[in-house]
Amino acid sequence: DTAIAFVFPYTDDTGNQKYHLYQHSFIPLAKLGTIEAKEQRDGINYRDVESKGFATITRDRFGLIDEDEVFNFMLSFIEKYDLNVKAILYDQWGTGTFIRRLDEVKNDYLIIPVRQGIKSLNEPTKFLQTAFIKSQITMLDDSAMFGALSNAVIVQDNNGIKIDKNTNSAKIDVADAIVNALFEGMFYFTSFTNAPDEKNKSPFAGMSEDQVNDYFMNEFKF
Repeated sequence: DTAIAFVFPYTDDTGNQKYHLYQHSFIPLAKLGTIEAKEQRDGINYRDVESKGFATITRDRFGLIDEDEVFNFMLSFIEKYDLNVKAILYDQWGTGTFIRRLDEVKNDYLIIPVRQGIKSLNEPTKFLQTAFIKSQITMLDDSAMFGALSNAVIVQDNNGIKIDKNTNSAKIDVADAIVNALFEGMFYFTSFTNAPDEKNKSPFAGMSEDQVNDYFMNEFKF
């Protein structure tokens, strides 16, 4: 399964810092053959989730997820709602082509890889736990998200904690995507960042090509 998670940091009417979570899942059928079998195994009514706009059930004749569809959905969603993208976070495993394409068409985006080991995921996982305890998390009525968060269990070693699942059929892709997004999103209200050093050294990080050109035109007038 594949999921794209969005984290929207905001300040509520009373000045509290909060994080709104939103996701869209892409549901394959290749292994089980039918949506009925998929729903029964995962314990999620994907057709209801799709009707609410939180999922896309594959129409591919082989039951596979179309990477182009995922890619186009993300860019269309950003464009439709005119999102101010602070960073794109991604699982390094198996997303090479997707990220190379994104870097070609949106090279102004801050794109940060997230290693899936405990050392990298400990801090955002703990942040998510604490944010739930402090009632800093808001979300819509999305059973795919609720299911993923419910399926997630904590594993730990001397380096900290991360989420995992008890069984192969337990779907936590959405929860994984949220933790990845929080790898950088948790710093929104601070001056900290997990961006690679080479990004931090550039005074133009996060600026588009037009913004950089405008800077030089205004700064150096001949």
